[in-house]
Amino acid sequence: MKICKNCGAENEDDTKVCKVCGKPFDEDSFEWVLLLTSENQFEADIVGALLEENGINIMMKRPGAGYSISSPFSNPLLGSVGRFNVFVMKSDLEKAMEILKAGSIEIEEREDGNDKNVDG
Repeated sequence: MKICKNCGAENEDDTKVCKVCGKPFDEDSFEWVLLLTSENQFEADIVGALLEENGINIMMKRPGAGYSISSPFSNPLLGSVGRFNVFVMKSDLEKAMEILKAGSIEIEEREDGNDKNVDG
């Protein structure tokens, strides 16, 4: 039996949402977390394609901006200039890191110990 952390109700083991209060049991897994920061759009696109090929949803954003789109400063070979953050769902973070390591894409911990960053 699963016990809801929100209301204390007992639920069946395979229940995804509490039958009493409606709160999801794996709510934390629907949170986006930063996997890495890339130095250009081309590199971020390659990482994103690799992850999506392996069934992992991604979101790409430029730090301090909205969702990534081409700019007038785009390079046809590298895409938009500037850094790009690649996010994955919290529940996919470990699998995404394994895929990147298997693909020889180096990641390193940032100073805060949570976010990952492309080396290079």
